[in-house]
Amino acid sequence: MSNRRKSRRRKWQSGFAFAGIFVLCLVSMAGCDKKNSDKLISSALVEEEAGFGQDTAKNGDFVEKKTFDAKRVYPLSNVITSQRDGVWLKEICVEPKQKVKKGDLLVEIEPVTDEILQKKEQTIAKNKEEYDQVVASYQASISNLEQSISASSGTQKQIYEVELQKAKLQYQWFMEDGARTQAQLNAEMEELQGMQGDLNIYALYDGVIDTVSDVKGGTELLADRELLAMHSEEQIMLEVAEGAQLRYGQEVTVETGSGENIKTYKGTVVSADNVKSDAFKSNSAMIKLQDKISAEELGNVRVKANIKELYNVLVVKNYAVGSEKEKNYLSILDKDAILKRRVITGGTCGEYTWILQGLSEGQSVTIQ
Repeated sequence: MSNRRKSRRRKWQSGFAFAGIFVLCLVSMAGCDKKNSDKLISSALVEEEAGFGQDTAKNGDFVEKKTFDAKRVYPLSNVITSQRDGVWLKEICVEPKQKVKKGDLLVEIEPVTDEILQKKEQTIAKNKEEYDQVVASYQASISNLEQSISASSGTQKQIYEVELQKAKLQYQWFMEDGARTQAQLNAEMEELQGMQGDLNIYALYDGVIDTVSDVKGGTELLADRELLAMHSEEQIMLEVAEGAQLRYGQEVTVETGSGENIKTYKGTVVSADNVKSDAFKSNSAMIKLQDKISAEELGNVRVKANIKELYNVLVVKNYAVGSEKEKNYLSILDKDAILKRRVITGGTCGEYTWILQGLSEGQSVTIQ
């Protein structure tokens, strides 16, 4: 046999032997008991797999930050309304965004003069005169019908009796309605007599006008008619509409401005869903500023807060965690082998994943 043929035969025998060993390894792996079932890769492949990178499980901080949009709100605000029925508006004396001081005139009301009282007295007297005239007319009709009944008989008498019954009912209704009307007019007169002082409305505190109703001078006002709204800037709070993740008592950072003009302040969450019963949860949170800040500085405002804060918990880098059939696993370096182990995670934060179960501090894992 030539040397070339001997060489080919040795190479074929060597390849066959390697294939046999590979098949034997597969058979051996298939026959492993459940105790060793996580050993997936032979020690010969550790160096190649480890080339993807390694990480070591360690105890660290698990803090996730979030930025929320916020708007300024004013704890002290009021809707100013008419305080009485039957008064006449002279003028609303302020405009939206106008700043006012305590005691400033907001709404001017027409005063109740002697002339107004005289007109009301004339109205009452006229109503009483008309009432007496109708009463006299009913009484005369009833008297005539009673006389007609006495002077008639048969069918005609029955007709008069029906008409008399009808007249008496109408007379009774009119008497009751007239008494109510007269009582109402007298009550209005008493109220007017009690309104002869200053009826104007004044600011109860230093503040800013928000809105002014479109009510013209000369309009008769009813009680609780809305005239304007205002607020005090003595205290300002922030509302986070989507603040369900914020917690009562939590300290936050308040950021205003943009670009090179950004300023930061400290704030405290004073109202949050985590301390409210289900009936009062609103998905929002209120923040009290720790610093004195003007309303102008809070036109463009954001709130930065930690929505997750865990310290000294077991973490690994995110890329070390794999997923298979909706379950998480890690590839753990154990001496000269790589073991695939299922783990339970508690969430991710930045580049790290929190491991609840399945891993110990100091263990090495591969990063894929």
